Amino acid sequence: MSITTKKGDQGQTRLYSGERVYKDCLQIECVGEVDELVSALGMAKAASTNGDMVRSISQIQQWLFIVGSDIATLELNGRKVRRVCNDMLDTLDCHRVKLEAHVGKITDFIVPGTNPESAALDMARSIARRLERHIVQNREMLANGDILMQWINRLSDYLFLLARSAEPNREYVSRN
Repeated sequence: MSITTKKGDQGQTRLYSGERVYKDCLQIECVGEVDELVSALGMAKAASTNGDMVRSISQIQQWLFIVGSDIATLELNGRKVRRVCNDMLDTLDCHRVKLEAHVGKITDFIVPGTNPESAALDMARSIARRLERHIVQNREMLANGDILMQWINRLSDYLFLLARSAEPNREYVSRN
């Protein structure tokens, strides 16, 4: 079977829950940003030589597939879909708290790009922030909008901390 079906040639696609939508709708925009985020994290993972970092990034990528299916499913229509849930939020929060204790307090702005790994993580964080803005715009249409907003917000914080943990030497810009 070919990857090319030609069904999207007229600018429409189908959500996982079956509804046909135009490819410029906010849900498809969000799903595309999830895809970008997974790819940016893949670049960070490929640049990393730290086994713990690779495992953390892989876990995030797995969670993002749940996020994408959650966004692309308005109604279940008999389909079984994993949704972002409080357990995922609690797990992410635990990881974030541990990493924040390790990284320490940051009081100045950070200039991204100290190394390829941290730069890719900062790019992923920026994509996560854009995704968060679009989820906020789309929250009324999403079946699980509130928890998605919380989870993506925490993820961008966690990605910021992962990027800092990948930098042995940080470049700062003073707030003064």
